[in-house]
Amino acid sequence: MAILAAAVTDVIDDLRHQRDVDHLTGVFNRRGFEERIAGRLRKGGHALLLCDIDKFKSINDQYGHDVGDIVLKAVARQLELSLRTGDILGRMGGEEFAVFLPDTSAREAQECAERLRLAIQSCKFTDPDLGSVTASFGAGVLAPGEAWTSFYKRIDALLYEAKRCGRNRTISDIRLVSSLANETSEPPFGLQAHRA
Repeated sequence: MAILAAAVTDVIDDLRHQRDVDHLTGVFNRRGFEERIAGRLRKGGHALLLCDIDKFKSINDQYGHDVGDIVLKAVARQLELSLRTGDILGRMGGEEFAVFLPDTSAREAQECAERLRLAIQSCKFTDPDLGSVTASFGAGVLAPGEAWTSFYKRIDALLYEAKRCGRNRTISDIRLVSSLANETSEPPFGLQAHRA
């Protein structure tokens, strides 16, 4: 009976892994990512980074989806290698990735996004010669009592602001968070942009 129970447990674990992990990149898919962070959202002090590979559609159109897949795998690998133990990485769909940073300040989230952006930019693709691939980031901290949906939409808006401002940059809500925390050293409701 114990052997049967162990076998059933193994099958369930395998099915859960297949359900929660993106088969191409090996990182969590949206479902797996959101399931892993759900319990942590009850309290504030956590950060979210959203990352979108710049001009990814042109890579697929010009070089083919097989090359696009290589880029997705390389970006996922760079993100994984650059994160701390306990950070959670997921592919949210297409060329968009999310990183959940537990117990992280707005400034730390912004710095992490910049570190990840530069790590992605450092990847060189030689066959075919794509040169560097870049990514844009939105970064922000969960406000106390904020729902996951509004948190995600807020950071997604910052990501798309980074795209509109020229790509290959990070836009964070660091000044917004500072004003919400009643810090008066920075103007309220501003956005912080960084680009190397």
